[in-house]
Amino acid sequence: MNNNTLLLPIGTLHPELCPDCRGLLVLRWNDRYGPYYGCSRYPDCKGNAGAHPDGYPSSIPAGKRVKNARVVAHKVLDAWRKGRKMNRLQAYVWLKQKFGKDTHIGYMGLSEIKVLIRTLQEDCHG
Repeated sequence: MNNNTLLLPIGTLHPELCPDCRGLLVLRWNDRYGPYYGCSRYPDCKGNAGAHPDGYPSSIPAGKRVKNARVVAHKVLDAWRKGRKMNRLQAYVWLKQKFGKDTHIGYMGLSEIKVLIRTLQEDCHG
């Protein structure tokens, strides 16, 4: 992976602050994983947020509890969609119809994640 896909320059600031220390999140490059937003106070703070391959933010920065909940939500969604023989895009279209808006786990907080997981579990058992 190389940074030729970036549309934003390294050093671009994320519109949100670090969830851990409220410092600035700066677009950086990792040769193995690609672009990400890392806290400007690194190494004292290791807060970060995801970025799409073009460098634009892929999520709202969150602390550990929300990040862990998002991981669980993605696992539940993936198991649900595979059981329905849907690809990821089809699953997000279904979610948009169900919730009446674009639904992206990376932009959800804890309460929204709980509703999503409950909805998917009820659909499996309903």
